[in-house]
Amino acid sequence: MHRFFLPNAPGVGEAFELPKSEAHHAVSVLRLREGDKALVLDGRGRRLHCEVAACGRRQVRLRALEETREPRGGCELILAQSIIKGKAMDLVVQKATELGVSRIAPILTERTVARPDAREFGAKREKWRDVAIEACKQCGAVWLPEIDEPTALEDALSLCGKAGRLSLAAALEGDAVEIAAGFEAYGRKESRPPESVAIWIGPEGDFTAGELRALKKAGAVPVTLGGLTLRSETAALCALSIAGAALRAVNAGR
Repeated sequence: MHRFFLPNAPGVGEAFELPKSEAHHAVSVLRLREGDKALVLDGRGRRLHCEVAACGRRQVRLRALEETREPRGGCELILAQSIIKGKAMDLVVQKATELGVSRIAPILTERTVARPDAREFGAKREKWRDVAIEACKQCGAVWLPEIDEPTALEDALSLCGKAGRLSLAAALEGDAVEIAAGFEAYGRKESRPPESVAIWIGPEGDFTAGELRALKKAGAVPVTLGGLTLRSETAALCALSIAGAALRAVNAGR
């Protein structure tokens, strides 16, 4: 079923028009016709099962037939990602959304090459939000991740300090542990699984020694992603996949 995004979708029984950009895609690309079914997502856990009531060259009118809601997952997954160049950052946002993150915090580190001007922060955030919306439509995710404006690493360290949160920083240093070991250590110390998990990914070249010390002081655990040196975007997707699997295992054992 084709999916569309509408943050202020109406209630069941009401008819409404798709935004022009969505309508153009529905008519010109998807070839929707009157009577076809469609799914509308609002990014806040709501699905509207709809029927095409009318369809013109530049206008699509839907009627909401049924509504379902899905609560947020029991444990939130956060990605603190050092900003990387152009399409690579878009890829991280896209795939992180598909992997179920609830929040993406773009961070500026000492070795960050792509450094948007502060005046561009708002535009960057909106661009990444658009990427996340398209990813939600593609995979059917009903919760749109929150995307922060870019911030310096030292200003983002508070992400580590929240009670009930396990923070894991991908690192190349020798004492880094496996992600599973990080979960196990947290469980032994706290006698309960984490309520949220924050994954920290550095730029190409990794975090500096000083940044890693600051992360560890804030409570982050250095973790390894294997013996190979991964690109930043690969490291993000690898870490999120492993952490997501660990979270599913924890939830299944509850």
